[in-house]
Amino acid sequence: MNSKSYYEVLGVSATANPEEIRSAYLLRTRMYHPDRFPSQSKEWHLANDMLKELNQAYAALRESRQRSAPNYSQASAQKTRESRSTPSGKSADQNADEKAEKVNAAFSRYSDLHKRSRKRNFAATFFRGVGVLLLISALIFLLVRLNNPKFTIPYLTRSISTESISKPLGISLSSIIPKAKFSATAVPLPANGSITRFTSDKGVAPLHIIAPQGDHYLIRLYNQATGHLDVSLFVKNGQTADVLIPLGNYTMKYVMGTVWYGDKYLFGPNSLYNKVDDPLMFYRDTEGYKGPTVTLCKLPNGTQGTSRISPESF
Repeated sequence: MNSKSYYEVLGVSATANPEEIRSAYLLRTRMYHPDRFPSQSKEWHLANDMLKELNQAYAALRESRQRSAPNYSQASAQKTRESRSTPSGKSADQNADEKAEKVNAAFSRYSDLHKRSRKRNFAATFFRGVGVLLLISALIFLLVRLNNPKFTIPYLTRSISTESISKPLGISLSSIIPKAKFSATAVPLPANGSITRFTSDKGVAPLHIIAPQGDHYLIRLYNQATGHLDVSLFVKNGQTADVLIPLGNYTMKYVMGTVWYGDKYLFGPNSLYNKVDDPLMFYRDTEGYKGPTVTLCKLPNGTQGTSRISPESF
């Protein structure tokens, strides 16, 4: 191989300076390095041959430049060509070019495979990331739900109950995940006997409520015929309230506590929820409109029992 073919192997012109030759050599050795191809494959052997060509060309040009002689003597070049002749009759330059083309083709093919592999890896990473985000979202929702039982996701027709999760597991989730510290601010109590109506039916039958000392009460009356909340009533501790209720049978539920945090948090984390076991009946007879008197404490001769309920049931 003469000096001209050395330049061609490195891909530089015959007028290239030493720095250009060195840069071209480093670039091509990285491109054709055997480690880029499967071991002992056809491409790996071609890359090895090409790397030898590059090393020989770079060594020869560096030596010739150091001797200030850009070309070897004609006799030396002829001897080199003869020593590199091939049985097929092709010159060493032609063989070198063919090897370079084959290695380039192999490199392009493996580059494409590498790109496709990167795309597959990106897709896998993306879906793993989505899965992690969904898991984190579910855990956040569970934490919020445990600390605020009334919390639901809009547009879901059925809310998730922490009780329904705990029972199949046989454990209490609140004992595993600590509740966040309650930080709502107390607000003034509503007026005693303040009533909110959620029905257009006129209140005509009397309801008399007696609250003992200690706790305040928020009372809700659910119409048994429709299941709807019709009336909400607030009674302060140690006081009574008289209101008029539409005719019908009602389920009475109430929450009790000492500190009022508003309609959202009610009496806060210390709220106690209860339900009167039997319905309250409001009716009209020959004597007029009739309704019950309810004392919100246990009486020796009381006719109504109560049961504890969950915040979700209130």
